[in-house]
Amino acid sequence: MCFGGFFVNLDRISPAFSNIQFISWHRYAFEIHMINKWDHDGNHTISHCIEPLNETLTTISTTTHLPEEGICDWGRTGNEVLEFFHFDSVYMLRNFGVLIFYDNFIPNYCSFCAIY
Repeated sequence: MCFGGFFVNLDRISPAFSNIQFISWHRYAFEIHMINKWDHDGNHTISHCIEPLNETLTTISTTTHLPEEGICDWGRTGNEVLEFFHFDSVYMLRNFGVLIFYDNFIPNYCSFCAIY
């Protein structure tokens, strides 16, 4: 899961470990989920979303109250969220194909090797 994009942006993975993301089925499932969630929003502003805090502000005083809306560090629109994760809806079918391959071929191959 660490190399699937859940916990870290895929562009921030060390080059030594960057190829591990391509054998992780979590990456493809997460990309499908994110495209399904955010692609239809397009350029519409996400409801209850405010601008991220100023970068120069490092701490928040205890007397300061954040607004009830959420702070959207990933982006304010569906397209910005997908750009943050570097996901593209063009790869939706590829992701499904990889998951079907992982689900069907890999277990059958391992079973065949175990029998012989």
